[in-house]
Amino acid sequence: MPKKYSPSVGALVFAKDGAVTRHVEHLPETQTELNLEVFRRFAVWLDRRFGRHLTDVASVDDRWPDCQAIEDSRLVHVEVREVVHQPHVKLGARQREYQREIEVALRRADIPLGGLDIVVRDGYQSPPWPPIRTKRGQYLSAWLAQAMVAFSAKLPDLRVHQHRIEDLSPPLPVVAKVAAFRYSPARVGAPGRVRFIESFPFDPSEVGVPLTTAVREKIDKRYDKPRSGPLWLLLYSPVSTDWLFDERAESEARDLLRTPHPFDEVWSFLCMPEVEGVGRRLFPSAAG
Repeated sequence: MPKKYSPSVGALVFAKDGAVTRHVEHLPETQTELNLEVFRRFAVWLDRRFGRHLTDVASVDDRWPDCQAIEDSRLVHVEVREVVHQPHVKLGARQREYQREIEVALRRADIPLGGLDIVVRDGYQSPPWPPIRTKRGQYLSAWLAQAMVAFSAKLPDLRVHQHRIEDLSPPLPVVAKVAAFRYSPARVGAPGRVRFIESFPFDPSEVGVPLTTAVREKIDKRYDKPRSGPLWLLLYSPVSTDWLFDERAESEARDLLRTPHPFDEVWSFLCMPEVEGVGRRLFPSAAG
């Protein structure tokens, strides 16, 4: 089964006693497992929010649609679709290439990073970093790995709730800053993680594009409606509410859903760490 990347969902939780805990959940890497995990989270939210109880939640392997469940003795078929903005997907893929090189360099340096959250700030890839397989990309990657090792060597003495920020001043005309925050003592903290900010600025004129594109693509497939039960479409994102819950995006999606399609219900759903998700029903209206 080929792997499919989806960003981890995570949050820093600030307790009343001042303690800070980081919750990070890594979503499954295969498409089948990812669809099922998203649907499971949605089923929990649907039960808590509307008292609609889904049982026997399961994937259907290589068959269509992706998942199924039982509601009130009826078999419900569910098609799962991630809502993405393709230009952002390409930028995120480039970030992950550099992230892997940085992680390798830090492992080799054997610097203790437990209890640390280290974030690389790249100006939202504006200007974009060169592809890592090019000469410029290899040059930047090697330089960045050394700079991150030098920065990380200053972090073991960082106290809980303290942070450190540096402008790495890369040798190419790109942005490369790094911030580290200690959320727990090293001896009890979860393994440290280096990450990029996996979100990018949106052109306001394009905020509705990802959601309407996902809806249009599913309508254009002209699925045959299953005879054994209702068909739902679950549109989800683990990283952004802009393209899921923007009023204009929802309005445009609902306009599309006034045209003929096979779906009995269409939902948008945002995955959340450690808490129930957030969702809205796009078709029929008046839920969420």
